Amino acid sequence: MSGNHIGKSKTAEYDKEDFLHNTIKCSIDVLAESDIDFEQEIFKLKAIDDRLENERFHLAVLGQFKRGKSTFVNALMGEEILPSSVLPLTSIPTYIQFGKQRSVEISFDDKSDKETLTDDSASNLNSFLARYVTESSNSKNHLNVSYVNVFYPSELLENGIVLIDTPGIGSVHEHNTEATLNFLPQCDAAIFVVSVDPPITKTEIEFLKKIEQSIPKLFFVLNKIDYLKGQDLTLSIEFLKKTLYNRNHANIDNISIYPVSALMGINAVKENDVQKLKESGIYDFKTELINFFKDKKKALLNEALQKKTDNILKAVRMKIDLAIKAQRMPLEELNNCLNLFNEKLSEVETQKVVASDLLSGDKRRLTASLEEYAEKLRGEARTYLKTIMKEAFAKNGSGEIDYDTIYNAVAEPIPSYFEHKFGELFDEFNSRITEILNRHNQKLNTLTQSVWQAAADIFSISYYHFEGSGTISGRYKPYWTTHKWDTSFTPNPEGMLEHFLPQKMKRLSIAKRVNKQIDLIVMHNVENLRFSLIQNINTLFASFAQTFDQNIEETISNIKNVISETVEKYKNRTESSEKSIVNLQSVLTRLMR
Repeated sequence: MSGNHIGKSKTAEYDKEDFLHNTIKCSIDVLAESDIDFEQEIFKLKAIDDRLENERFHLAVLGQFKRGKSTFVNALMGEEILPSSVLPLTSIPTYIQFGKQRSVEISFDDKSDKETLTDDSASNLNSFLARYVTESSNSKNHLNVSYVNVFYPSELLENGIVLIDTPGIGSVHEHNTEATLNFLPQCDAAIFVVSVDPPITKTEIEFLKKIEQSIPKLFFVLNKIDYLKGQDLTLSIEFLKKTLYNRNHANIDNISIYPVSALMGINAVKENDVQKLKESGIYDFKTELINFFKDKKKALLNEALQKKTDNILKAVRMKIDLAIKAQRMPLEELNNCLNLFNEKLSEVETQKVVASDLLSGDKRRLTASLEEYAEKLRGEARTYLKTIMKEAFAKNGSGEIDYDTIYNAVAEPIPSYFEHKFGELFDEFNSRITEILNRHNQKLNTLTQSVWQAAADIFSISYYHFEGSGTISGRYKPYWTTHKWDTSFTPNPEGMLEHFLPQKMKRLSIAKRVNKQIDLIVMHNVENLRFSLIQNINTLFASFAQTFDQNIEETISNIKNVISETVEKYKNRTESSEKSIVNLQSVLTRLMR
């Protein structure tokens, strides 16, 4: 019974997607035959259909260093494209998405040109990638790689899934973990890879505590099951399940763990051994991912796009009703109605100016708040780094000390400190931006509907209430913020003389130099952080302001164009007008089916 119920649910979701696609296609065909211009509506419907067809499901792959994460991703794709390493990889995100040809695209921070390679050989692509994403070839990312796109003709990816390979957590590069934490809230789900050697660690448990509130769905993969047999494997799975249960006290039966052997899976693909691939667990896990995407993500997307489609078709219906009513009015009555509508528009224009002023005011207050935060962070960062400097001096006692010792102690925590602060700040301001823009979006919806309501009242046609256009997020598509946090202390000629100074004076001289460098580093890093957020605020508010104006003007234009076209038809009265009415009634009838 359970299986039948699930089967019906999936079929229902696929039917909804097909129904929406067919609704859009038929509507476009019908509107193309209309006597009045529906070019904008057709464009919007095509955009919705395109999004329905091409929506992406962003899936981050997480795991501690040496858990076999890269091998696992390769097993999902069926070829060894991603390099693996005995050293932690760099903090460069790799986006693996569908492409008809195997190719790799490397993007850089400091130049617009990209390095690309299209090659059917997985080995060649692997070697090409290794030059940019491994610590051995690109130490500390000195090549300034921003991110990597891998395009691959995989059935899994063809279903709209984008795998995002993240840096290993808990490695010696602590800022990698912070960068991953900042990125995860933008993803739809994540795969957390652990392995049987050893069982889940304290570092992994702590990381899970940090991410459990920011990821809608977590898949737990237990890798390297080929290391264990029978009862040992069962005990390993039960131990992981109980550990995860103790972490958040979820229903233990609802914790899904997928046992796999990534190495067995990749070998099975090489040997074209279907049975071995199923035994590896990779086949079942890929099937689960595809089904989850279709059942959950697609269902939510369908609901949102159905609302947008309904809103467009409601506006179309009112536009047709208005055109028919206007063509049946005496010219004098039509002009009177138009004058009344123009009076209403003067009220709308006043409200639009007020809304624009309120939006600008919210932006100014948000920017001022950011400036206050940046000033506060400068003070906190200086205190934090100078405390580390003092601790480094104290740890050495009264013994011999040099500039490099203090430099290394202060420089080491800088990337992770500022990456963490960036994450906190970005989440805080993203939340505030979202709240502000959604408040103004409600005003936009109200104002747009008031224009249609006015037209409906003045011309005595039916009014159809629009659903809200949905929530607005401070983020658009998922992206990885890669920062080059400044940790460098500039050379100082004074250091040449320190070697000859007494120990006490030498310490004072080093402390003075390091303090000066700390001030410069803090100023530089906080400014980078502040500038990044300012850019985000400016872009989002400018985009919304443009959308606000466009939506209002488009609504007004739609109504006025219908009326002006009707006035033109009066010059060729009766026959052409009646033909137009018949055409519009036919369009309306076909849309209502």
